Amino acid sequence: MTGSGQQDRDETLFGHKPFWVIADALSREGFAVLRIDDRGVGETTGKVGTSADYAQDILAALRFLKSRKEINPKKIGLIGHSEGGMIAPIVAVQSKDVAFIVSLAGLGVGGRALLLKQSDDILAKTGANAAYRANVQSLNAALYEVAFRLPLESDIKDSLQLAFDNWLKAQPDAVLGQMGFKSEVGKKSVTRQFDQIGSKWYRYFLKYDPQPILAQINIPVLALNGSNDVQVSAKENLAGFEKGLTAAGNKNFKTVELPGLNHLFQKCQKCTAAEYGMLEETFSVDALKVILDWLKKQ
Repeated sequence: MTGSGQQDRDETLFGHKPFWVIADALSREGFAVLRIDDRGVGETTGKVGTSADYAQDILAALRFLKSRKEINPKKIGLIGHSEGGMIAPIVAVQSKDVAFIVSLAGLGVGGRALLLKQSDDILAKTGANAAYRANVQSLNAALYEVAFRLPLESDIKDSLQLAFDNWLKAQPDAVLGQMGFKSEVGKKSVTRQFDQIGSKWYRYFLKYDPQPILAQINIPVLALNGSNDVQVSAKENLAGFEKGLTAAGNKNFKTVELPGLNHLFQKCQKCTAAEYGMLEETFSVDALKVILDWLKKQ
């Protein structure tokens, strides 16, 4: 299961095909692997939906696998990256056919907290100073509060505009200057994001809390994160997995922070999102070894 955005069955990103690499490694060890093009990509039809909709797609994939003679129906597991690592637990609480989960940079904290942290970590990597980052955090929090609070079906553009206007009024002149909001061009850099923030996918993600889901998971779980992941921070999200799975009374789970790896599980140098396509490595052999060693014990 791929991360956010529509990708093909190889999760092709920035010239890399991480799911191809993972599938090849698993197949060589005797594991059957099903990879699926996301909705509207490759050979898959359908419209873009929410993570809950994509969970239904995975339930359909489980039914397909159970129909295959060569598949052991009692040993079907899910491997999800980023949003896919969020979808896996959603599927597991809806189906007894899931035997295990491997989460690659999946969500252990709520979507709103994750996006606020993600934005701050990305800015920090670019060298933005603390004052600027605090102002961005304050604005994002105001906009996310609107998307979080209002019903998923409602049109929230006017509410987002009002929240932005109120935020602007509350800021001293120096902050408006630093943020580039004294001009209409600067303000438009924010209002252009309203369509994205107001989309059903984004709002479902903001509202998502993994804890009630993880607290129901009693199957084996392996949760991995790279220590230099600026999109899904390792410390907070792995701690979230531990909290939720412990609450479930789960006795077979493992969380691993892999040193030096980014969100795509590459050994990174600058460890920015912009670097993904510049790195030769597609998926860390160290991460692959951890996955394979764990799977062989299940």
